[in-house]
Amino acid sequence: MRLVAANDIPMPRYELTPPWWALALYWPVFIGAGLLVHQLPIDNEVLRITALGLNWSVVILVLLNTLRRDRLVTLQANHEGLFFQTVRHDHYFFVPWEAVGRIEKAVFPLNSRGLRIAISEDYAEAAGKAVGNVTNEGGQSFIYTIPQLRNRDRLIETLNGFRPAGR
Repeated sequence: MRLVAANDIPMPRYELTPPWWALALYWPVFIGAGLLVHQLPIDNEVLRITALGLNWSVVILVLLNTLRRDRLVTLQANHEGLFFQTVRHDHYFFVPWEAVGRIEKAVFPLNSRGLRIAISEDYAEAAGKAVGNVTNEGGQSFIYTIPQLRNRDRLIETLNGFRPAGR
């Protein structure tokens, strides 16, 4: 039960991030919003500059978060186990494969497309403090996570591909 810095997770690893096409769709939306704000019939110059400043501030922050990929990576996997993003975006909660049970499709509260990963009770309490989205159902603990617009079947297959044989 330890936190691991994002740079300390050994390769090869799988990083669960939004697909490239989703990130590519953000930019036309943000640029279009900036152009829309610029075209609004706002007579007050202070209000106009404030609206443009807020819009471009959001665009710059999203660009910085995109460039610092660790903020977009919610889950990582390698042959040692699974790494769940914590409230500190650059640190991950490590759960070894010995403590990982089933990985299955689940209903996630916000978007109804989620994954749930069974973990042993030894890790459940610490994961609840570091990760969140930990529930206890029928005597078994699960961590719920979002699949980042990925195909859940392929994602489960990929994650299980890192699992050592016989686990």
